[in-house]
Amino acid sequence: MVDLCDVVDLTKKLHEKYSFTNGWLLDSLREKDEIFKKLHGNSGVKDITSYDVSDGKGFVSIVLRCTVFFVDSEETYTTILKIPGADSLVEASDKSDYGDSWLTEDMRQSLTEMHQFECDFYNEIAPLLDAPIPKVYKTEPWILDKFDGCVHMEGNNSRTVEKIFFKGKICIKYKKKYFEKIFFHYSRIIPMEDLTNRGKSLSYFDCINLTQIKSFVNHLAKMHKNILSADQKLWKGKYLKGADCFGKFLSVLEATYEPFLQKCKREKEFRPLLEKCKKISWNTDYYNYAIKQSYIDLGMPSVLVHGDPHSGNILWSLNSNGDIENELSAIIDWQTMHEGSPMEDLARFLTHCTNGVIRRQAEAFIFNYYLECLTKEFGGDVSKVPYTLEQLKTAYNFAFVIQTFFTISDMSFFLEAINEKNEGIKEAFADIGVLKALNNLEDCDRILQGELKEYFFKYCN
Repeated sequence: MVDLCDVVDLTKKLHEKYSFTNGWLLDSLREKDEIFKKLHGNSGVKDITSYDVSDGKGFVSIVLRCTVFFVDSEETYTTILKIPGADSLVEASDKSDYGDSWLTEDMRQSLTEMHQFECDFYNEIAPLLDAPIPKVYKTEPWILDKFDGCVHMEGNNSRTVEKIFFKGKICIKYKKKYFEKIFFHYSRIIPMEDLTNRGKSLSYFDCINLTQIKSFVNHLAKMHKNILSADQKLWKGKYLKGADCFGKFLSVLEATYEPFLQKCKREKEFRPLLEKCKKISWNTDYYNYAIKQSYIDLGMPSVLVHGDPHSGNILWSLNSNGDIENELSAIIDWQTMHEGSPMEDLARFLTHCTNGVIRRQAEAFIFNYYLECLTKEFGGDVSKVPYTLEQLKTAYNFAFVIQTFFTISDMSFFLEAINEKNEGIKEAFADIGVLKALNNLEDCDRILQGELKEYFFKYCN
């Protein structure tokens, strides 16, 4: 047993709001991280730094990038800790015009359940998808009053480490509970792959391009092919509850509309559209039909969907200068994973990650492109593709209506979460978000007065 000489303060917290310390992190690394033990098992630690890399993009968790510095080496070791909590959400709510009265106890409990969905995903579903997601070796379930759960994913520290990834199993089990007064009675921490060197996300107010949309759809088709080809006993009917996640936020929508109208500077354009459509926006019967039943009635086999592919949950590859490129690097934060429509993720992705121009351009070809990609994934065998073009378009429209109204409420949260002190720039961001929401609402109205007119009259009266 090597007597390690650590000079780092082992009692120092990794984050001021949470109980996890430098000592806790080192104990976890030295006990269970095979990569850390192989590379630095005999090294004393002189310092550990950590900072929140989520930067307001993660409303129900913070993501700490921890860097370990050693006494006898210039090398460093990084790991990512994802800690559930809703400080960013509460802070953004307080700054917005909506307040936090909607954060009921039931809502808080729903948010804790979302973290368990993510744990289930990494443990049971991720291996089936062969998708650009953080790799997972081991998970521990979160059992209230007994154990905090965790997901431990591969690290990303050097080329040497990357060669070890597929050989070593990594597991960290956390038994220590703590109480966070602001939001969660019990929390879990998720140590994960350091994605900061792998890719970068855009903000809600940035707009992806058509090439990036194609990259997303390429990966979407691959995931769908893999889950459609997997043994249905492994997933069919097991992951339905996550479909309720956003349904529990419908009550928030009504409270956001009037404050939005007062500030958007385009009230004359928005109000007639909202007055016409707003009842369907918070109608739980329409939500449940659109998300859980519409694709079934269309005769479409279900897939497993991410549920929340907004800009902050998509990482794009980086060039040598650290600038974002067009290839998707990773899809993160799978808390809302559930069985559902193959077009649900595409609808949220396009409504939240593009402006009206790019989205409308994409909608002109993207359904054909998805079919081409899916056919290619099935080895060119068209008979194995279980969807038609018309099915895809209609399924997309059902989901598009749902996502349209969230672009109104989400804009304020994302605006207050960004770290921008220049009011002129912040106002320009707001203008971008307002126009995005307006274009979505215009097309939503067109859909509800056209193809989905039957459902408009059914759920708006």
